[in-house]
Amino acid sequence: MKLETLGWNNFFEACFATHHEHRLLPGRVSIQHKDRYVLFTGRSEVGAKVSGKFRFDVSGLQDFPAVGDWVAYEIDSGDQSAVIHHVLERRSKFSRKVAGDRPDEQIIAANIDIAFLVMGLDGNYNLRRLERYLTAARESEARSVIVLNKSDLCPFLGRSSRPRAPGSPRVRRCDGDDLDDGPPARTGPPWNSTETADAPGLNPPTHRGTRSVIVCVQKAGREVSRAALT
Repeated sequence: MKLETLGWNNFFEACFATHHEHRLLPGRVSIQHKDRYVLFTGRSEVGAKVSGKFRFDVSGLQDFPAVGDWVAYEIDSGDQSAVIHHVLERRSKFSRKVAGDRPDEQIIAANIDIAFLVMGLDGNYNLRRLERYLTAARESEARSVIVLNKSDLCPFLGRSSRPRAPGSPRVRRCDGDDLDDGPPARTGPPWNSTETADAPGLNPPTHRGTRSVIVCVQKAGREVSRAALT
């Protein structure tokens, strides 16, 4: 997969210009697991971590790589993993304040066009939490698609999915049946977030180069996100 297919363009090329002389390579963060990452390199996926100097120089959590970030990296000759030295300037960011009294900003995803917000219709369902994520997505200027998972565990699907006010999300089952009118939302049975491409009803109209992210809206501090390239 070429870098251009992953969203590489003239803006990021200009940001990367100063890193060529250090023989660094561009890559995009597709998965984040705390301090471990997976990068799309244009040729393959590779595991990555930040360098010691990077960790020493950052001023806060918001400076670390996030899903969707473009980074400058080199390959470790020992275990062939990637070492991230720089995060390129972000064109947009989907973020929130970290829990507690810390002033840090948590970057959930960067450089994205569409945010799939996934919430289960089981005991984890929390409308206020979903509203906070919708606000964060709007501030990032990304389109939002609400995905209500685990519909088989919700005995009141019709009631819980009915809009409360004009302009509330339209709810559509994964089989394509509309329940209401409004912006896009989806309901469906349980599915794994890495299997989105195979989940019917979860592919809104996009154009080549559109970047999207899946955000599992769970209890504070337990988000799982993955860049889904379309």
